[in-house]
Amino acid sequence: MSFIINLFKPSHSTTIRRIPFLIISILYFVLQGTPLMFNMGKFTLIFTAVLLLWIYCNTGAMRCRDIGIKGRYFVILWMSIVVIGQVMIRIWGADCDSPGTRFTAGMTILTAFFLALTPGKITTN
Repeated sequence: MSFIINLFKPSHSTTIRRIPFLIISILYFVLQGTPLMFNMGKFTLIFTAVLLLWIYCNTGAMRCRDIGIKGRYFVILWMSIVVIGQVMIRIWGADCDSPGTRFTAGMTILTAFFLALTPGKITTN
């Protein structure tokens, strides 16, 4: 239960290992389109998108802490990727083939696998 609570409100020292981060990243990527598949309302779409972004930013920050860098760097990077992707989607449309959608999906996959493949910080006692 503590792991689920840490996804929503992590402490400043919480870390996450490779495999749980990779699983959460894959779930994030798959669940992004769920509200669109079931033709839900705008409120549900916005709520789901914000919730998924919150969880992904928290897990990315926890993974960065496990690697040994500050979590705020991931949050700044990821939020700038989201903003750039949204601007591109506004310019070219929200098609599956639009540059904004491809950019956001590509950066999601790239950051997920980069953080999942990077080994954690080795500590010696």
